[in-house]
Amino acid sequence: MTLLFKRAARVVVDTIELVVDPASPGNSLDLSFSVVRSLKPEPNTAEIQIWNLNADNRSALEDKGTLPGSVAKGEPPPKPPPGIACTIEAGYEEQTSLIYSGTLRVAYTTREGADLITTLGSGDGEKEYQRSRVNLSIAKGTPNASVIAQVQKALGVNAGNLSTAAAALASAPLLFPQGGVLSGSASQVMNRIAQSLGFEWSIQEGALQLLQNAAPLAATATLLTPDTGLVGTPSIDVAGVLTAQSLMIPDIFPGRLLVLESERLSGNYRVETCNYSGNTAAENWYIDLEAKKLG
Repeated sequence: MTLLFKRAARVVVDTIELVVDPASPGNSLDLSFSVVRSLKPEPNTAEIQIWNLNADNRSALEDKGTLPGSVAKGEPPPKPPPGIACTIEAGYEEQTSLIYSGTLRVAYTTREGADLITTLGSGDGEKEYQRSRVNLSIAKGTPNASVIAQVQKALGVNAGNLSTAAAALASAPLLFPQGGVLSGSASQVMNRIAQSLGFEWSIQEGALQLLQNAAPLAATATLLTPDTGLVGTPSIDVAGVLTAQSLMIPDIFPGRLLVLESERLSGNYRVETCNYSGNTAAENWYIDLEAKKLG
């Protein structure tokens, strides 16, 4: 296995880019992040802390209204304007990958001793999940995929893999053979529709992700072994849920087909949850994952 020892990361807030560059460590920032992603409908979240941004970057962020200035501990931070994009890429010098994409929820700077620490909080489709409403009249015989597309548009997220799931949706009985009405919270309506059709849904990187119950995404599997990034010894509970830790390698995300090969456990699993955590000033640079065994 290629040695993975030079950590790299890139945080982008709107048009402001903050880079951890292993080729130029003297000019790099210290930062930490915690990203939680899952196959549940509830939005994925991220928290980022950045130490001692230079004056130009702090000023640029403040000019955009994302960082209104320093606040004292214990004071509620002011909220940024809505819709500000926030992304995180992380990995190593030879390869980083996008581990999070959402919008900024809150941003503020605090002082701890000689350090200024900027904290960013973000949600992926959070506002859409919580606030979007639907009020639709469904015509008789409307295909299932078309029903979901209408709710997806009302929800305010991108179509994601809806076109890929269309064939499986077409094989299920029609939801509205005689027509009907959909009204209420768009996320709750999507919950009911997905459950009725035997599907699971979530928001991933601002887009709808649909999976048949217990099925992985139709994509190349990720091989996880001690030589490709597996850390320590994975375990599995009586419900068949695998718990494992890996290095910050690409292509581990919710819904991914994971092929595990270890001394104690092996087999095919679907990734259910991922907690990406990193700190450039500490040892932490891992993915803690849960996955369910397939077959």
